[in-house]
Amino acid sequence: MGSFIQKKSFILLLLTGNLFVDLLVSSKIAHAQVIPDDTLPQNTVVTKDGNISEIQQGTRVGDNLFHSFEEFSVFEGSTAFFNLEMINQDVQNIISRVTGNTPSKINGTIKVNNAANLFLINPQGIVFGANAQLDVDGSFLASTANSIQFPDGREFSATNFSTPPLLSINVPIGLQFGSNPAPISNQSTAGLQVNSGQTLALVGGELRFPGGHLTASQGRIELGSVGDNSFVQITPTMNGFTLGYEGVDNFQDINLSQQSVVDVSGEGSGFINIQGGQVNLSQASQILANTTGNRDGGDITIQAEQLNLKEGAFVSASTFGDGAAGRLMVNAALVEIIGIRNLQEVLDTLFEEKTITLPELGTGLFSLSFGSGAANSLIINTETLSLQEGGFISTSPFSTGSGGDMMVRASESVELVGSELFADSYGKGDAGQITVQTRQLRASEGGGIFNSTFDAGRGGNVLIQASDSIELMGTTPDGRFKSSIASNAFEDATQATGNVIIETRRLTIQDGAGIGGATLGAAQGGTIKIQASESVELIGTSANGLELSSLNTQSFGKGAAGDIEVYTRRLVLRDGGVISTTTQDAGRAGRVVIRASESVEVSGVSADGKFPSSLRSDASSDSVPSGFIPPPQTEVLGEAGDVTIETGRLIIRDGAEVTVNGEKFAAAGNLRVDADLIWLKNGSRISATTRAGTEGNITLQTQNLLLQNQSQISTNAENANGGNIRIDTGNLVALNNSDISANAQAGAGGRVTVNAFGIFGTQFREALTPESDITATSALGAEFKGIVNINIQAIDPNQGLIRLPENFIEPNNQIVTACDVEQGNSFVVTGRGGLPEDPTQTLRGRTLWQDLRVLALNEEEGDYVETLHVPSGSGASRDVTVESLGDRGESPSERRSPIVEAQGWIINSQGQVELVAHVPDVTPHSSWYKSATCLN
Repeated sequence: MGSFIQKKSFILLLLTGNLFVDLLVSSKIAHAQVIPDDTLPQNTVVTKDGNISEIQQGTRVGDNLFHSFEEFSVFEGSTAFFNLEMINQDVQNIISRVTGNTPSKINGTIKVNNAANLFLINPQGIVFGANAQLDVDGSFLASTANSIQFPDGREFSATNFSTPPLLSINVPIGLQFGSNPAPISNQSTAGLQVNSGQTLALVGGELRFPGGHLTASQGRIELGSVGDNSFVQITPTMNGFTLGYEGVDNFQDINLSQQSVVDVSGEGSGFINIQGGQVNLSQASQILANTTGNRDGGDITIQAEQLNLKEGAFVSASTFGDGAAGRLMVNAALVEIIGIRNLQEVLDTLFEEKTITLPELGTGLFSLSFGSGAANSLIINTETLSLQEGGFISTSPFSTGSGGDMMVRASESVELVGSELFADSYGKGDAGQITVQTRQLRASEGGGIFNSTFDAGRGGNVLIQASDSIELMGTTPDGRFKSSIASNAFEDATQATGNVIIETRRLTIQDGAGIGGATLGAAQGGTIKIQASESVELIGTSANGLELSSLNTQSFGKGAAGDIEVYTRRLVLRDGGVISTTTQDAGRAGRVVIRASESVEVSGVSADGKFPSSLRSDASSDSVPSGFIPPPQTEVLGEAGDVTIETGRLIIRDGAEVTVNGEKFAAAGNLRVDADLIWLKNGSRISATTRAGTEGNITLQTQNLLLQNQSQISTNAENANGGNIRIDTGNLVALNNSDISANAQAGAGGRVTVNAFGIFGTQFREALTPESDITATSALGAEFKGIVNINIQAIDPNQGLIRLPENFIEPNNQIVTACDVEQGNSFVVTGRGGLPEDPTQTLRGRTLWQDLRVLALNEEEGDYVETLHVPSGSGASRDVTVESLGDRGESPSERRSPIVEAQGWIINSQGQVELVAHVPDVTPHSSWYKSATCLN
């Protein structure tokens, strides 16, 4: 019984003792949170003076001072003070480790009283609370690495300290991590800050910044999140150190949220280097390297598997002063930017105010100039770049400084949904160039790529290289802004805007989207050049019908619009799609040049029936509509541009048109088509019209020209002379009231010249009829009528005129009878001769013909002229001049001697047989008729 009581009392005493120890420990944590261990040759000493824990002694080796702690935590209102007064002040690095099993919780101040760099490693984790602060003159590095490595092979380890360490005099060269590195959390709204020009580094497992601030004005911030057994290099610099990750195979995440800020801004910004798996910025968090003075800024480099920005978060390497901004470089497999502001709101602010703040821009990547300093390059290397819901990437200048170049290399795709890449110049500084290299580019909901000028700065070029495809679709929800790629010169612009150059395999523009360039003032518009190896397609209109799917350049002022050049295999415009150059003021419209090796097809009208699919150049106030650009307030005085089409087949159908047009006194352009086949059907047209201007000529060169079902080729004019039409073709076919006309209302009719081998279904008439007509009339009367020349080239003066025989020849009398099959026969082939083919059988594949004539110009041969009596619509007859031009029916640039059918043959002086175009006057030789011998 007694023993029982003794045992019970012992247990009670033991429990009481343990509780006392726990209380002592808890008391020690609450009031003496910085606890040294005894693992160094000369141990760290910590003394407490109120809320200050003074850290002294440690082991000095060369310029390094080593400290070792069992626990290192600094609570709110407390200070951990590394006091170097008792030792020499020339210590360069204070290197500290935590060997215990608890994370370091820093919610007070860490202080150093000289310019030494402070290193703190705790493999268990580090947490900086809301009130955490730094009071250090040198650089600061906090890490959850296991050890610090030195170049002589020694290490200062927080996990292997059973024997006294061999400490090094060298500067640290790296951080060695173990398995599953612990996280680092920064919640400091007071801000962790180092002095100007110094380095602030956090390197661990996952980095979490829920509202935390880091500041190193004009210095360097290094953030690294690594995986198991990683080694991070440390390279000393004049003002701290840089980190390298060549020895890291896997990374963890870096998360900035709740308005976190990482900032190296200053007179000349510092540098930021971020390396992680996923780097996530949300809830208006910011990474800043902005230049505010006359010193050039440093770079921001983000290296990640994914970079995700959302909810108003942004990264900026901009300049607000005289110094140039630093570069902004992102290398990540995925870059995703999701905005919070409506695209229309941002664009309205930019167009009305010509300036904007970074928070107003919202979510994005920015290298901007708001001062006289130049913005720098913004470079993105990724597999996929995705911008959505008002996300932005910009290198724009807003004042006198120039903008930066933007380079996007996305090996897979670029997607812009209600979001933009832009480098517009809003001030006197020139814009930079935007270059996008990818496999696929897609823009929708008003998204796109823009490089315009609003003031005295010059606009920049846009270069898009998409190896597979480019798709532009739709408009903003209100229909005001097209999904597009554009370079514009707005009303106050005085310098030319840049060019848009597209290189891809397939380009598709639909639902009111477009590629364009406009000038609204005196500045020169840019050229649009499309090189699509397979196809270009423009389809339909916007949902409200106000925007056409388009390739267009426009002039709304005195500046000339740019040209449009399209090089592809197949071009398709349908359901209201349009390629156009336009002037609605005094500026000249640009040229349109189409070279499509296979085909050009223009078909149909818009869904509401208002707008035909068209390929055009206009000097007109009523041309391609736009909900964004207001209608002109002045009379159109500029000239329309020329339209040139070179293709295999040009097909225009179902109300579509190819046209050049001049309004009032504006000159129409000239229209030229060179194609193997030109086919117009179902109310389509090729036209050049002018009301009181000049020009407006049409030149068509083709093997076959077909017009069906009220289709037209016309150069009609109102208060001017009709334009000229020249058609060089093999066959001209016009059916079902399809007309060719050069008519005028208040001027002289034009001139129509047709050179053809055959004309079917149409003829010259004095006036238009329900039939298919060729006319050149004037409403002023017969004395103002134009000229129609129809030149039928089937009549060849090289052969002369031959009267056809009146008696037909019996063909059986002209065919050699074969030898009787039952008789003994033989057939001998010598050379390339032999029996003639059976005329009742098809030609065999071995029958060959090779034209060995030498091509040559034949400019001096006379033309055969004959007057034909052609019935007119009134029943009377009219004399029409028919000329056989011979070689002049070919391309004007490639005239060649005509192919003339052989009429006979002769033996020349060398004993050779020659085929000749005339019937030879010779006496037949009896041996000519022998081709085989029959043996009886």
